[in-house]
Amino acid sequence: MEYLLTRESKYPGNNFNPGEELKSNFPLLQVLVVGAGGLGCEILKNLALCGVKNIFVVDLDTIELSNLNRQFLFRQKDIGKFKADVACEFIKKKYPDISIQSSCKKIQEFTDDFFRQFHIIIGGLDNVEARSYLNQKVHDLVEFDSDGKPNEDTVIPFIDGGTEGFRGQVKVIMPYTTSCFDCDTEIINTKRNTYAMCTIAENPRVPEHCIEYAFTIEWKKNFKDKPVDKDSIEDVEWIYKTALERAKKYNIEGVTYNLTLGVIKNVIPAIASTNSLIAAATVMEVIKIWTGFSKRLDNYFMYMGHEGLYSSTMQMDKLENCKVCSKHVHIVKVEENEIWKNIFERIIQTSGIKANQEYSIFHHSDYIYKMNKDEKGELKGKSEIDERKTLKELIDNKNIDIKKLFEIMPSDDEKNIIKIRLKRPQDFDEE
Repeated sequence: MEYLLTRESKYPGNNFNPGEELKSNFPLLQVLVVGAGGLGCEILKNLALCGVKNIFVVDLDTIELSNLNRQFLFRQKDIGKFKADVACEFIKKKYPDISIQSSCKKIQEFTDDFFRQFHIIIGGLDNVEARSYLNQKVHDLVEFDSDGKPNEDTVIPFIDGGTEGFRGQVKVIMPYTTSCFDCDTEIINTKRNTYAMCTIAENPRVPEHCIEYAFTIEWKKNFKDKPVDKDSIEDVEWIYKTALERAKKYNIEGVTYNLTLGVIKNVIPAIASTNSLIAAATVMEVIKIWTGFSKRLDNYFMYMGHEGLYSSTMQMDKLENCKVCSKHVHIVKVEENEIWKNIFERIIQTSGIKANQEYSIFHHSDYIYKMNKDEKGELKGKSEIDERKTLKELIDNKNIDIKKLFEIMPSDDEKNIIKIRLKRPQDFDEE
């Protein structure tokens, strides 16, 4: 690392200044790693070997026997323990000078202030929902200047790594600059493997049939109004045990907890070599972004190892009307002594929402208003904000964050997100 940080580069990125100052600033880098499985273990190892001193790892899964063939930070004595905790202790023991912390909570449970402490976020995840949440979060945290450009101090790059058998990918997401994760969802296959219902119900032949039966049929019988939480140990354990009972009834072997998790999350088993390659590419992007010693990936790297070695880089295009990263923002001028009722009317007027249109309004990812038709077909609005209060009162009570956007989602066109920003006279003055 010292060689990279102290010499000139033939392909430098922005603001690359090699020397002792860059070398001394490198240890200040703080990285959040989400996922401590096959890819996560490789990422953590690479960060440590590259000299990254401040790491926080999050993963709510526990260690299974089948993990040990590739997740090398774990041992047989660790089975049943949380991956994040064990990975954290392993790194601490081997590299005592590294400050590494862990958490086994869902990533959705952390506050904005938690995310703001990191310079870069790495995703080593196996599901679309968590990736989409992190993508939304890094965009939500961005603040803008008067010209509508992102304030660089509030931009947290999100590097998303993923593997699927012999295939892998790395996506560098610079909020509001590159295309985001949601821009790419149209080309990502997120459909579940499906099985004939008659086979599942009457003539199961393989372990997957038993698991699918427990997941789609037995769960609904026992928990009518409760959806399966695929990240809940208790929920997955219940499906596993139910599938195991059905498998015994039909003399079917092979139902395991890990296979159960794979079926309900539609996970394809990971290959150690793919994890290693993608983790290396992921951490390399971290180093490039933090130091500028080389130009960062713009913005997608793909690896396919089914037949030989094939890799490619490309620039994924932004969707013009992406609900997450679209830049078009309408400005509504406001005064602090105005009541919310008057401000809200101007928001709707500015948005262009039609009088007979159903819609929802979100502020900083929280639902604040919904306009729906009732049983008689009449439009009825429901607000989470007291329309009698002034803007100042709402700001003081933290009901509204003046720096955050209001997003209006029409029910008949959910991809067409209308973005609104409120600006007081002093907000213009400051800019």
